[in-house]
Amino acid sequence: MAPGFYAADANKKFHWFHAVFDLEVFRPLNQKAVRSSLGLNGEKILLYVGRVEPIKGLDLGGRNGRANGL
Repeated sequence: MAPGFYAADANKKFHWFHAVFDLEVFRPLNQKAVRSSLGLNGEKILLYVGRVEPIKGLDLGGRNGRANGL
């Protein structure tokens, strides 16, 4: 398993948090091979993971990406 980390709460009490992913499963792969298998040979991509809401500014990110060749 991945290592965890310590964090302090508002009362300055420390807590240990275990990592939530398994490094045996989630590990770096060969980027070229993965992109090729997905048909993304040389193409730039933009990935967003989160709630799609106006406050997030995704429209600005999209415009900025297009202006910069994405």
